[in-house]
Amino acid sequence: MREDLVPAKGNERRYALAIFLDSIGDGLFITGTTVFALRVVGLSPQQVGVALSAAGIAGFLGASTLGPVADRFGPRRVMMVLCLVDALALLSYTQAGSFAAFTVAACLASATGFGKGPASSALVSTITTAERRIRLRAQVRSLSNLGFTVGAAFAGLALAIDTMPAYYALPIGDAACVLLELLVIRGLPEIRAVVAATARRSFTALRNVPFLLTTALNAVLTLHTTLVNVVVPLWILGPMGAPAPLISGLLMVNTVLVVVFQVRLSRGSESLAGSIRLARWAAAVLVAGCVIAGLSKDIPLVPGVLLIAVSVVLLTVGEMVQSGAAWGLFYELAPKQAQGEYLAGLEMSLAAQSIVGPAFGTWLVLTFGLFGWTALGGLFLAAAVLIGPAAHWTSRRLARLYPPAVETEELPEAA
Repeated sequence: MREDLVPAKGNERRYALAIFLDSIGDGLFITGTTVFALRVVGLSPQQVGVALSAAGIAGFLGASTLGPVADRFGPRRVMMVLCLVDALALLSYTQAGSFAAFTVAACLASATGFGKGPASSALVSTITTAERRIRLRAQVRSLSNLGFTVGAAFAGLALAIDTMPAYYALPIGDAACVLLELLVIRGLPEIRAVVAATARRSFTALRNVPFLLTTALNAVLTLHTTLVNVVVPLWILGPMGAPAPLISGLLMVNTVLVVVFQVRLSRGSESLAGSIRLARWAAAVLVAGCVIAGLSKDIPLVPGVLLIAVSVVLLTVGEMVQSGAAWGLFYELAPKQAQGEYLAGLEMSLAAQSIVGPAFGTWLVLTFGLFGWTALGGLFLAAAVLIGPAAHWTSRRLARLYPPAVETEELPEAA
């Protein structure tokens, strides 16, 4: 258990601490975002979905454009700047008093939050070996979910207190955690790959059709993020009519399971073939979670709560397997000369599903109930079938764009 949770001493552990702090803040505000929007800002559930979809667009732009910036200036430096901007964005939620203001705050926070992703992924490649990077990502995700659980517990307390100061403490606490993250990242080394001038390319990812297709299919498979964080809470508050503290409780179940099992359920993703195989297994489990969630409506409260809890467990298992598959997929595909740019596919996938997921998922589920949940399951299955051919096509294309003969060297810089 300890070896699953604790990274190696030195830079790996320092990096994990930075992400752990960030995740405490995420637990605080992600858990309470929907309730904050409904009760503090006064939005409708449909407006929440639209605002978060707009934030997804901003996140996609941040993820897709800041990868080359990390390659050019170094991932540590880029992460530090984005942490500062992210903290300011989170504080802007406290000034949101309308749909427009909430949407602007959500877009700014999403652009910087997703924008940190490519730099963070590239930083993993620079502080550990290729053999350990998937394990480190899994360890960090376990620890980040432990941090998320801590944050979610405080968020649950704020929801139970049910006062305006308690709600405002959520984004303020998140901003404070991001600033602490910045201080820890400052102690990491800066390492950049220097590529021969004749081989230097920028923004090829946005013109790479097979890569974009692979990213889009992975985005469908990452819809579990929106289901757990947005659709299930709205389902609980709406059709189920269950109490709001149930939301934080289920999110804590989600994160505790990830803490315990993420490393083990990521095994087998060290190759492209293994990653594709895990993606298919993830889809099968996610389908079951969707169908069971749909069955929790129009039944007595206690059995409904039990069904939605089983659904969240299944969605969490699918989430862990799919996350390991996605890490292996994009680390295997990303060329060394453009780590930040192509590892941005991880964040582009999350941002892309955030564009469509909240509004589409909310509409589908709240309008059609069980049929809507089943349709979401069908999307998972279709993406799992297609992602293998798309990933192999991407691999062949990248081999032509970035031949392995290009020489690189690692240049460390003092923190």
